[in-house]
Amino acid sequence: MWSLLKLLIAGLAFINILGESHLSTHPLILPDFSFKEEALIKEKQDFIEINLEENKLSLFKEGAPKETFDILAKGNPDIWGGTPAGVYYVLAKYKIGYSNISNVYMPYSVHFYGKYYIHGEPYYKNGKRLKSSFSGGCIRLDNPSAKKVFDFAKKNMPVLVIDQKNKDSALLQISNPISLSAKSYLVADLDSGQVILKKSYLTTYPMGELSYLLVASVVAENVDLRKKVEITKAILYKERRSQILKEGQKYGVVELLYPMLIGSSKEAMIALTYFLGQDKTKALIQKKAKAIMMENTEFVSFENLSQNKASAKDLFYLARYILFNRPPLFDITKGELVNFAGQFKDIKLTNQNIFSKREDFIGGKAGFVPDFGQIGLFVFNLKDSQRSHRIVIIILGAEDIKNEVEKILNWLKQ
Repeated sequence: MWSLLKLLIAGLAFINILGESHLSTHPLILPDFSFKEEALIKEKQDFIEINLEENKLSLFKEGAPKETFDILAKGNPDIWGGTPAGVYYVLAKYKIGYSNISNVYMPYSVHFYGKYYIHGEPYYKNGKRLKSSFSGGCIRLDNPSAKKVFDFAKKNMPVLVIDQKNKDSALLQISNPISLSAKSYLVADLDSGQVILKKSYLTTYPMGELSYLLVASVVAENVDLRKKVEITKAILYKERRSQILKEGQKYGVVELLYPMLIGSSKEAMIALTYFLGQDKTKALIQKKAKAIMMENTEFVSFENLSQNKASAKDLFYLARYILFNRPPLFDITKGELVNFAGQFKDIKLTNQNIFSKREDFIGGKAGFVPDFGQIGLFVFNLKDSQRSHRIVIIILGAEDIKNEVEKILNWLKQ
């Protein structure tokens, strides 16, 4: 009996090892944002749900659907204007709001995050209606619908924004194992949520320079992209003379994203925090992480990035969020020009993103954490005979991350 028990334990251990290293017959699916709807309904909460895929806004009373409205306009993520997905909360509401960015009045405005509102049909000072296919990221309804939402909304009421639901997976079942040396990794299909490889993916580890992706998302969503900041001695990190930023020069928000995301410039990140102040920016980053299902993320420092912690699962949701909501950030990591790039289009920056020259590279970031190892988040567009797969590869604590990623890519292509 004892020998049989030992054999059973050994067999379970072997299955667990394989579960970390290849796709099982019952693959793990990481849920999309619609997963949060189930929790809100179960808790019988009053909440507002915005479904960007279906162009519908719904009101829920005590967990039950109350009324649904058509969305007239939403944000375009390809040009910075994407409506942010995630779980937010009503911050305030105004019978007549005003947008400093678009210079229009917004009837029945419900503010739920950053620069983003639910509102009625906007109009200029002269009374002329603003007509456009897309908004700047806000949710536009007709005035009667907007008034109903306005009357229903209460401060701190949840606002659930769903970008897209998981697609049916078409990945092949893979049985041959692969050996990787990293402390933690996660390989998954971003469109289906299907996990292909995993190891210690729930354990938190230092984020290091992957923190820049989260900082960039929050700044882009809370600051007018037309704003500029003047570089002072206080901004230049530890009084060190920057190789990129010049003291006394003014730079725009998007301009500063280039040296931060391409060259890992800490000075650029510090400059970006000056728009809102470091304390407020840090608080917004932590709230943003929770909003996009980065449940175990801790963002505590701009100075020492190794103090910021996240799990590989958290970073999956960061990659998913940027891909569907802020794709220009990934474009920047490849060195491509985006809207509002400004004068950085004429400045040659050495791209430290190791896969930026690959045609199948969508975007990502690499980094190094002292006494831990190399880290990275990379998204690739891999094609088979049937379809394309947008695959994220997250590796934390590797000795040679380029070799590890290439090993995974070659393994996937088999």
